[in-house]
Amino acid sequence: MNNKLKTGLVVLNYNDYKTTIKLIKMIKNYKSIDLIVIVDNCSTDKSYKKINEYTNNKIKLIKSDKNGGYAYGNNFGIHYLIENHKCDIIFIANPDVEFEENLVIEIKRQFEKNTKYSVLSGVMLDINGNVVKAPYWDIPSYRYDLLDYFFIGRRINKKEFKIDYNKKIMDVEVVPGSFLAIKAKVLKDIAYYDENTFLYCEESILATKLKNKGYKSGI
Repeated sequence: MNNKLKTGLVVLNYNDYKTTIKLIKMIKNYKSIDLIVIVDNCSTDKSYKKINEYTNNKIKLIKSDKNGGYAYGNNFGIHYLIENHKCDIIFIANPDVEFEENLVIEIKRQFEKNTKYSVLSGVMLDINGNVVKAPYWDIPSYRYDLLDYFFIGRRINKKEFKIDYNKKIMDVEVVPGSFLAIKAKVLKDIAYYDENTFLYCEESILATKLKNKGYKSGI
C-alpha cells in the first residue's frame, strides 16, 4: 500500500459522548488511519470535557462554532483534516458504527487500484450480522420523495437492494452516510457536503453532486 496516501477520519458528536468514546477506544490503534478528528457539534452536555480525556497526537477534538447540523459538522472536520493535515482520503463515521481495520485497509487498496471511484464503503450489517435492508440505494426522484411522505407511498417505493458478491466492487448510486470514504480532491471539487440541510438526505444530495461531476461510487 502507498504509505503516502494520508488518511483521516471524522466522527461527529452531539450529546452522545459515551457512544463516541466507545468508537474511539475501538479504532484508536488502527495504523491505517493517520488522524482521527472528533467534531463536537456544540453539545449541551459534558461531551467536550469527557471526550477530551481521550485525545492525543492521533485523536483530535475540535468544537464547531455552531450546531449547523450533520453536513455542517462533518464539513467542519473535513476542512480541518484537509487544510491542517493534508489528508488524501477522508473517512466519515457515525459514532454508533463498528468497523474492523481490514475494511479501512481494503478501501484504501481499492482506491489505489481503481482510481475511477471517488467514494467507497463496505456492506453494512445489522446488530445480528444480517445485511441491512438498504445497504445502498438509488438517487431518489421527485416522485419517489413525494410518495415517501405517505405510508402507502412507502409501500409503492419499496425495493430490494441485493448485493452482488461476485464483484470486488459493486457500482451503486448512494452509499450510506453512516460510514464511507471519499477522496479529498473530490470533496473540494463538489464543494463538500451541502450545508443547506440540517439532518437527513445528505447521502442522496452528495450522490447527486458526485454523479453530476461524473464520479463513481461503490461498495
